[in-house]
Amino acid sequence: MFHYDAQLRVWTMTPQARRRAWFLLVSVLVMIAAYTAWLRLESEARWDAYRFEIDAANAAVDSINAKMAAYMGAHARTSRADVEKEFNGGKPLLSAGADRFGDKFWWDMPFGKMGTVLRAQFQFSRDGFWRYTGPVAMVPVPGVTPQDQMVEAVRRQILWGAIVLWFVWPFAMLMMPRAHAAIAEGWLACSLIVCLGYAIAPDYWPLTVFDNDGLFFGVLMLVIGGMVYGIVFAHLRRARKAFIDKGTHCRQCGYNLKGNVSGTCPECGLAVECEPPPALEAPPSPA
Repeated sequence: MFHYDAQLRVWTMTPQARRRAWFLLVSVLVMIAAYTAWLRLESEARWDAYRFEIDAANAAVDSINAKMAAYMGAHARTSRADVEKEFNGGKPLLSAGADRFGDKFWWDMPFGKMGTVLRAQFQFSRDGFWRYTGPVAMVPVPGVTPQDQMVEAVRRQILWGAIVLWFVWPFAMLMMPRAHAAIAEGWLACSLIVCLGYAIAPDYWPLTVFDNDGLFFGVLMLVIGGMVYGIVFAHLRRARKAFIDKGTHCRQCGYNLKGNVSGTCPECGLAVECEPPPALEAPPSPA
């Protein structure tokens, strides 16, 4: 995967290994982004259904209140049995204790497809007077799925690991100048991971991705990593071209051909001029 170029005095990735590594990295990042987008859209659909359920429940509450107001206007006094028959299909109300006014009862009416309950409260005094409170729409809030929790945990770990590595690469480049080409590629890879990690944050993906403040820092790190990568490989390209002109490197892939006697580049298979084998000295003739 890595080879040391003795003439350039630098460790670099072979072209084939570079293509495979970048293809693998980009493929993994694209799959992560696609899966995350699917989970986020699923979550957004659940919240849309939740908001629709709230609107429908509020409309039902208004309708029940109007009906209850009309009934209370016509019946100043009533019994629990009459209310159960009128509003609960004859089913008994749920007891909720008592206070000074009288006995309290809950009226729970199932509503919608998300397990919503419309809860009202009735109170009946001993002399036939009654009070009514509600109903209140109790809509279950969509929870976080295990898949969302798993993706978010993985995203945070990879993101912060890439951020740490991003700040380590400059020091590694100073301490290992002969590996600056390989380090520049790792720096750019970390920049891509950081940018994607910020981009797929759960609060901003995918519909409001450009409202994400963290994405600004991810793009900034990507720009810096790309600039370092471009500068390093522009320098290597110029240095390698000088050796190509001398015939010591492959014209197609830049592989170091020093010592090659096969007539083909071992990296890309291009036909090249090989170094002549060293001349064999004739053994000394016996005296």
